Amino acid sequence: MAQNETTIAGPVIATRTFNSGKNGQDITSLTVSLPPSDISCPPGQGLKLASVTYTNVVLSDTTNDESK
Repeated sequence: MAQNETTIAGPVIATRTFNSGKNGQDITSLTVSLPPSDISCPPGQGLKLASVTYTNVVLSDTTNDESK
């Protein structure tokens, strides 16, 4: 990792209601925000997300009490 690169790690949570269509299929998206950070850049520079990895992802169906 370069000296000016930083890794941010932490739990993230996103909730959304999905409604299935014909044959129980659902094509939609879920937006998950990054964990909070106090990173700042000097004038003339900006932050750029280079990559992201999510582990231990759990999808829950609260209507039918299911988790995958």
